[in-house]
Amino acid sequence: MSVTLLQDSSSFSSLIATPSPSVTYLSSTIPVAMAASPTAPAVAFDPFTQPLTLLTPNSGAPIQLTLTDLNAYTLYAIKITINLGAQLGACALLLAVLLLLTPAPKRRSPIFALNALSLALNIIRTTINAAYYTSPWYDAYTYFAQDYSRIRTGDVATQVASATTTLLLQVAIETSLLFQVRVVCVTTPRLQRTLLLLGCGVVAAMAVGFRAALTVLNCAAVVRMQSSAGLQWLASATNVVNASSICVFSAVFAGKLWMGIRARKRLGLRKWGPMQVVFIMGCQTLVVPGTFNLFPSSPSLTTPFFR
Repeated sequence: MSVTLLQDSSSFSSLIATPSPSVTYLSSTIPVAMAASPTAPAVAFDPFTQPLTLLTPNSGAPIQLTLTDLNAYTLYAIKITINLGAQLGACALLLAVLLLLTPAPKRRSPIFALNALSLALNIIRTTINAAYYTSPWYDAYTYFAQDYSRIRTGDVATQVASATTTLLLQVAIETSLLFQVRVVCVTTPRLQRTLLLLGCGVVAAMAVGFRAALTVLNCAAVVRMQSSAGLQWLASATNVVNASSICVFSAVFAGKLWMGIRARKRLGLRKWGPMQVVFIMGCQTLVVPGTFNLFPSSPSLTTPFFR
């Protein structure tokens, strides 16, 4: 690979007057007539967006990009790893609190086991995803040239495990939510409880189904070392369905708590207590995912596959 960085417009003009064989220019940046004429007027040159050229090892075919592309590529990894680090720390802290503060009798409940499993799976998932950005998958030449010749079998297996762990995490979360709905609706009339559980079961099944489809297609692309850019629509749909399922379960919990608070007020129990605090937290988990669901954001950089 041969790359030359220019510092100012004078260096740019001198290279135009005496072209170097080691630098390939973008036709949209340097007109042909100007390159051929040393007396042509100077072109406004921004060194921070100048073109770069990568060469393939066999045919030497040029792959053209700019410093803007390289900066976006670097910043994307920084932003994602910060996010993953925050998730890892938060899940580790919550898992420690859950294990230390849960009374012994409640540790035998399926909800406790599923919540602890979800936190443990998310710790594993975030660790594997963070390791992706230090692996050959995220090498600059591998990404821009889509040359996966240096990807090892262990690298492929790690990313397949990452996608599979995300699916298992989705199953654990949805199952835990179903158990929680069953618990909070234990005093609800049988017909209403049955219909509510069936509706929540359908929502959970849709979320798991979309995630399973994305996982299968994503793992197939990783094993074949093909780009997953064509799965962007499925990844977006999976995120929307996932956020919608969280909103539905949060609405059930918040609605049930609201009914309990109103019943307590009718009995004269108007004092602020834990039920009101839990109700506020339930409303937050309803509003925040719903907001991101209504206004989704697309990543500024497409990675070789979706994790």
